[in-house]
Amino acid sequence: MPHPATPRTHRASTEDGSRRRSPRRAQTRTAQTRTAQTRTAQTRTAQGRTAQSRTAQSPPTSPLVTRAPRPPVTSFAAAGLPSALLTALAQRDIDTPFPIQSATLPDALAGEHVLGRAQTGSGKTLGFGLPLLTRLAADRRGRAQPGRPRGLILTPTRELAQQVADALAPLGQSLGLRLATVYGGASINRQIAALTRGVDVVVATPGRLTDLIESGHCMLDGVAVTVLDEADQMCDLGFLPVVRALLGQVPAGGQRLLFSATLDRDIDGLVREFLPEPVLVAVDPEVPAVDTMTHLVFEAADREAKAALLAALTCGHGRTLVFARTRHGADRVSRQLSRAGIAAATLHGGMAQSARTRTLRTFTAGDHRVLVATDVAARGIHVDGIDLVVHADPPTEAKSYLHRSGRTARAGAAGTVVTVSLPEERRTVHGLLRAAGLDVGPVPMTAADPRVAELVGPPAPPVPAAPPPHPAPRSARPQRGARRASRPGVGGRGRSNSW
Repeated sequence: MPHPATPRTHRASTEDGSRRRSPRRAQTRTAQTRTAQTRTAQTRTAQGRTAQSRTAQSPPTSPLVTRAPRPPVTSFAAAGLPSALLTALAQRDIDTPFPIQSATLPDALAGEHVLGRAQTGSGKTLGFGLPLLTRLAADRRGRAQPGRPRGLILTPTRELAQQVADALAPLGQSLGLRLATVYGGASINRQIAALTRGVDVVVATPGRLTDLIESGHCMLDGVAVTVLDEADQMCDLGFLPVVRALLGQVPAGGQRLLFSATLDRDIDGLVREFLPEPVLVAVDPEVPAVDTMTHLVFEAADREAKAALLAALTCGHGRTLVFARTRHGADRVSRQLSRAGIAAATLHGGMAQSARTRTLRTFTAGDHRVLVATDVAARGIHVDGIDLVVHADPPTEAKSYLHRSGRTARAGAAGTVVTVSLPEERRTVHGLLRAAGLDVGPVPMTAADPRVAELVGPPAPPVPAAPPPHPAPRSARPQRGARRASRPGVGGRGRSNSW
């Protein structure tokens, strides 16, 4: 008996006009998907068993072997720095070494591996920069070669890389050494040109340096001194595998200097692999001291009251740093302060590097009294004279709270840290402060409370908010070709030297 013809369902359409998928094709795809899922699960299981096996077979971690440092020096001259470097320091009114510099210079100048624990702003840039420049200047056999630096400084952020370069470049010039910065967000062609001309020291972030190495424009086989600055933040940002790969390209016989605010498990592994038996220099605790700061928690009734309270806290004459959790949050707070007559600058990772550099420069110079930033400014940014730190958005962990708060109360000075929260954040803020070792309760607060005025001081004159840009009227716009013809030397003869 003949079988009935199978209906061609894969050609049919549903009521809404969409094509119906073939049952046989759907079964095939389902089987393929199940097979792929099974293979993925088997692979992950195998990887997990391998990792567990390795963990079970690995011996217990032994204590990190470090050596005691040499006695600290009392002056830069006593450390044996070159006379040209001493003159350059004196010209910049740098006469007495900070504690981290006094402790680091003897061993670093002797070529030892150094493991330094110091907070941002403690002076560690010169602590590793002066020995690096001195040792490279003393080695006259190797001068700058195209694409082959002799010194390498790795930093976690662009801002810190630029700050380190700004501090060391003039000192390097006094010894005939050239520095270059390598980080993302800036012109890679200019960085390639600088490397091609030859530089003695490269100050870099791990990602951009890796790009230049992979493209063949930089090699690390001639590096004699390597510095890792803010190593714990590089680990927090996920740069540890990249840092390991970069250190693996540096000659094994070179000197390594690693500076970190904390010496946690990731740093411990890095030290064991690349800094055998380092000299341990620790002049600061692993977290910023909280006893030199006044910590307060101001609780606003709602978001509108919170915005008014933030404006009241930032209206004084002092320099204030406000932290927001996200880029959009930083932009929102900055706009709110601008509408309240407070000229606030904004700093976050979504800005172009030129804008970030310009913002930091204006805040450092005092052109802006208030800086609203994400955690990009919590580490690696050293600005003196910050009187007040405001957490507009409480951070998610105690470590971030302490690093944010550490932007004030520097070098033994007093400072105030205010967390502005909402009633629904009360439990979270309480746990955060307990984890940071603080016993501070929330205080209901409004912008008109006299305690705010007592904390901030007399208000500064309000600054009118800048109006949003409007396009020029069509009649006022230059006609096509008029702009080019109006430029001196363009569109005609007789080019002006001033253009």
